[in-house]
Amino acid sequence: MAQFIPNKSPAQSDSDSEKGSDTLNATGEASIVAEFTEAEQKAVLRKIDWHLLPILIAAYLVKNLDVNNISYIKIMNAGKDSNILKSLHMTTNDYAWLSTIYTIPFILTEVPSNLLLKKVGPRAHIARIVFLWSVVATLHAATKNFAEILVARFFLGLFEGGLYPGILALMCYWYRPDELAVRFILLGLLGTFSGILSAILAWGITSLDGRGGLTGWQYMFMIEGLIGILVAAWAWFFLPAFPNTATFLTLREREFVVARLPKNSARSTDKNFELSGITTALKSPTLWLFTAQQLFQNIGTYGLSFWLPSIIAAFGFTTTQSMNIPPAVVGICSGIAFAYYSDRLTSIPRPLWSLVAGLGTIATFICLALVKNKPALYAMTILAGFFNQAFYAVMMPWRSQSLQGGTNTAFSFAFQNGLAQIGGIIGPQVFRAQYAPDYRIPFIVCLVFQALAFIAVAATWYVTKDLERETRRVTAERRATEKASGKVSGAQVDGPIP
Repeated sequence: MAQFIPNKSPAQSDSDSEKGSDTLNATGEASIVAEFTEAEQKAVLRKIDWHLLPILIAAYLVKNLDVNNISYIKIMNAGKDSNILKSLHMTTNDYAWLSTIYTIPFILTEVPSNLLLKKVGPRAHIARIVFLWSVVATLHAATKNFAEILVARFFLGLFEGGLYPGILALMCYWYRPDELAVRFILLGLLGTFSGILSAILAWGITSLDGRGGLTGWQYMFMIEGLIGILVAAWAWFFLPAFPNTATFLTLREREFVVARLPKNSARSTDKNFELSGITTALKSPTLWLFTAQQLFQNIGTYGLSFWLPSIIAAFGFTTTQSMNIPPAVVGICSGIAFAYYSDRLTSIPRPLWSLVAGLGTIATFICLALVKNKPALYAMTILAGFFNQAFYAVMMPWRSQSLQGGTNTAFSFAFQNGLAQIGGIIGPQVFRAQYAPDYRIPFIVCLVFQALAFIAVAATWYVTKDLERETRRVTAERRATEKASGKVSGAQVDGPIP
């Protein structure tokens, strides 16, 4: 019988309490899994979802608020002295550096920050990031010139590193790879709901311009930061750490959650740090190929998302804020659809979904580079969001199949996501002011990188084809067995990890 240690108070480190033994031998794990019915398994997963996902989604949402707000703030009160460009004496090209200077420290801190996840515990890790980031976001309102806001953006990126990969790594302690697709996309796309929230906030806060001696963009940063501080408090007091210390589960349920995980999954009994986990990752072709996918796709699409409000305005539309909502809504819908069906239709290889999404993105950017009709261009920006979100909906669940243990999982997610943020440096610099209003050359540059992303997906499929096929086979077998017998299947993927 596995030994489980009671949860500790939020003020204590999770790392000590999470060292309880949850490593069971294969026979013991199989017997524990076999005791549960399919209905009981669903009930346990619902419990986990309700205790874990809302906090993680909220943390990711407030992080994305800034990513979107920095785009909307540029066009708030355009033409007035209170516009951020005039207030801080910046040019449009200067404004692109706000994303670049934020991204550099973000990249550098992703890996070291995420390697602390196991040591300090998920609660402290995520609450610390969200709190420090939110304080810095609020302080943006106090900046008086271009140099000061550059410093603020630098520290924002410095403190934010490790949030998204930390969230992904934590979920791998709780769920099997075949259960992550829809949950990852709920996290990512409800986090992306910040695009809609940002548009609504920008529209509403514009009317506050000048009240209390503050500009609209200052109110935007202050509200964004205050929301984040509240979320940090929520995470600190209520975020569950690992399955074996979850007080909302019974002892039997805790054992079950651990026993059903694949042998290569991250577990709370893994060492806080294992150098072998990093060296194994660095030697694996999957790390470099998945990183290439995300890097090239980011470069190809980040510039559009960063400048989207300005691009729509350059097309000649006047209701810019509200017209940024449809691309976000369509992106959410497409991501959920691709995540759900790529997970449920086990007869279709997961990489094939990525290739379809990649082709769709390429096709829409070709149209953006060639079409001159304004309504058609706007429709293409919506389709670009549709296929781009679909691409990411498939990638991370596919990636989770080839992770091995706590350190490997934390490092791989952070390395991949961190290096891919180079797209945040290059992408915004591509859409320079001299290319407005049609931005043909920037769209062509984006096309090149999207083609490289497509090639990287095909290469990754070739390298992981055996593991990917076996994962789909076992998933289909497990679901068929559970449906027929009503009992949970202990079938596991058993094969080499590339």
